[in-house]
Amino acid sequence: MYQPVIFEYEEIANRDNVLHDKIKQAYGPEGVGLCIVKNVPKYTEYRSNLLPLGHQLANLPQEKLDKLTRPELFYSSGWSHGKEQFRGRVDTSKGSFYGFPLNDTPIVQLDENLAEKGGVIQRNIWPTEDIPAFEQSFKDLGRLMSEVGALLAYHIDKYVKSVIPNYEMGQMEGIIKNGNQHVGRFLHYFASDEQKLIEDDWCGWHNDFSVLTGLAASMYTNKNGEVVEDFYDPEGGLFVKSRNSEKVRVKIPKDCLAFQSGEVAQIVSGGLIVATPHCIVRGPKSIGTGIARNNFVNFLSPNQSFEMRVPEGVDPNTVANMECYYVTKLKDRWNQGMNYGEFSLNSLKAIRY
Repeated sequence: MYQPVIFEYEEIANRDNVLHDKIKQAYGPEGVGLCIVKNVPKYTEYRSNLLPLGHQLANLPQEKLDKLTRPELFYSSGWSHGKEQFRGRVDTSKGSFYGFPLNDTPIVQLDENLAEKGGVIQRNIWPTEDIPAFEQSFKDLGRLMSEVGALLAYHIDKYVKSVIPNYEMGQMEGIIKNGNQHVGRFLHYFASDEQKLIEDDWCGWHNDFSVLTGLAASMYTNKNGEVVEDFYDPEGGLFVKSRNSEKVRVKIPKDCLAFQSGEVAQIVSGGLIVATPHCIVRGPKSIGTGIARNNFVNFLSPNQSFEMRVPEGVDPNTVANMECYYVTKLKDRWNQGMNYGEFSLNSLKAIRY
């Protein structure tokens, strides 16, 4: 099992620290694009409040789940199940609930060009009647991830600036700290009695189209929705690919947050930071046990109007054509100067239609 770089919360909270070596180890040419942050205030409380609600959410009557589904928003708000595609197959192994942790209606109006391509006003919807604690618990953990992600991004900015002098210092931190359109995603991976048909059947290999993605440590529940403490399957869970295409398993301790790099970081850093190819594997120990997996991630992303450019002096084609394994090609979804609204719409269409 791969041992990720670990930061103490206080370590990244101190802006005077120079953490270039550890940032390079985590996100540079020899890393896997992921690190862990420990001793984050309030994290374990917020995780324990939210993740056990996955069983209740996923087992709501279908008519209630339908009321929480928004196909007109590309299923990127509220409940989504069986809408994503990975390598041409529809993913029915998990259900997702999407929401903006910082603002219930952060995107008031998309620009006209996006509207013509399918962009629409986006707003939150919550299962308040059936799960009254869900909204606040979702927002608490999402806001915390946003705050910690901004602290980490400051040190990533400093590292990139030290290598690429033309890089705009503070860019990634500013995106996360000043943006209000980060997207939280609650995930419930369904229990199954079926043997695995493919390796990544709980969630196929993909990149995130964010700057950073915050990840909670997963929590497992049994068929009654009770938390199964310390469930462990050495062949299951989160897998990532290193820069030399080696597949490694990453375990996030239950008292820690993790942050992996996304495609926006890859673009604005001129390819110095590379998006993290990752998947979720349903290990054999969960098969036939009734055990499901719950998790929460927060995609820390630019606002819609942000123009995505490589630093001056870097060839955009080099970044667009970087190897991304089983992921839809970046060159097919982005070009120099494209705004994030169009890029995210292109990326959603690539995985949901």
